[in-house]
Amino acid sequence: MNDIFRAAWIICRRDFVATVYSRTFVLFLLAPLIGIGFGYLIGETTGDADRDISRPKVAIVAAAETAAAMEAAHKKLSEALGERALPVIESIVPEGAGEAQARALLASSEANVSAVMTGTLDRPVIYGPADTVGNLSKEMALVAETARTGDALRAAGAAAQAPDVAIVTTPGAGGEVNMGRHALARVGQTVIFFFTIFLAGMLLSNLVEEKSNKVIEILAAAVPLDAVFLGKIMAMLAISVIGVVIWGTLGVAAVYFFQGVAGWLIPPAVGWPLFILLLLFYFAANYMLFGALFVGIGAQANSVREVQTLSMPITFGQLIFFAAASATVGQANLSWTIGGALFPLTSPLTMIALAAQSPALWPHLLAILWQLTWLFIIVRVATLMFRVTVMKSGKAGSFFGPLKAAFARKP
Repeated sequence: MNDIFRAAWIICRRDFVATVYSRTFVLFLLAPLIGIGFGYLIGETTGDADRDISRPKVAIVAAAETAAAMEAAHKKLSEALGERALPVIESIVPEGAGEAQARALLASSEANVSAVMTGTLDRPVIYGPADTVGNLSKEMALVAETARTGDALRAAGAAAQAPDVAIVTTPGAGGEVNMGRHALARVGQTVIFFFTIFLAGMLLSNLVEEKSNKVIEILAAAVPLDAVFLGKIMAMLAISVIGVVIWGTLGVAAVYFFQGVAGWLIPPAVGWPLFILLLLFYFAANYMLFGALFVGIGAQANSVREVQTLSMPITFGQLIFFAAASATVGQANLSWTIGGALFPLTSPLTMIALAAQSPALWPHLLAILWQLTWLFIIVRVATLMFRVTVMKSGKAGSFFGPLKAAFARKP
């Protein structure tokens, strides 16, 4: 056993040095940053236009006094509720019959309105398609009611102003803490899922390349195949951890660089130091589980096309497992969380969410032992598949044939 681990360490060091000290590793590190940068740039350039086009616009076809009262009420409510809480309004001078003008505005692409409001504050009438006018009528009724209240107060000689609210600050609020930890649980799951699905593919491409140029056969002649398998996934895990640490450090620096962002960060229930350690462990466990599956499947493939065909079910499976683990966040029903923690392929994602929301530590001790057990089982099965098929890289065969042979022969 010591010889296998010693040989695995040699393979791990070989793959690690060959990857980290290559030019492509720099591109590998820059790829997510470039993607995030382009996404931010596109969001900034198109955000304002998207926000404007996504908000419905209501044309106010009414007398000048009514339109002015609606605009004042709309401004007051928007300041309190936010700009996106209400539709955009535009005052238009009445011309002829109100209904005819409303239908003409709705039919015009240049006017770009979703509904038209006519009438008075006491009897407003709104025109528009059935699927949009329902919600818009409720929002515009609120604006009209606020305008009517302001007119009534002014008619009575009273000032239409909001009362001064005394503000008393407190150290925190349970609702805010729960919302922050809920969001942190989502972020932890997304980080593990994204980096696993992004990095696991490197195992396949590396394996297929070495199978095609017969490097695997040379390595197998020098060290046990079990050591080759373990060394490769250990090397890729170490490379992935380097990437995660660098990206995570840059992310933390970015959070503290932008003033005001760090203020809403809610500490996880287990505390930041332990949460970061658990995040690294659960990422490693998740990566090893899926990495072993990818390498076991990659051993069956003889070309990039076969790799893509065989890895597709696992990729879809990752999406399903991510969705299942996401359903446990904030779930009051403990059976969902227990089920997600017991299933090995969703256990890391479920437990990192639990670390963000619950201060209990004993579930993580049990989960670590449970995941290590399944890591041994899955890595062992994948190793057997790897051992049976890797020396037959030049021959095509059944996908299930090597698996049956792996279980049939003795380790």
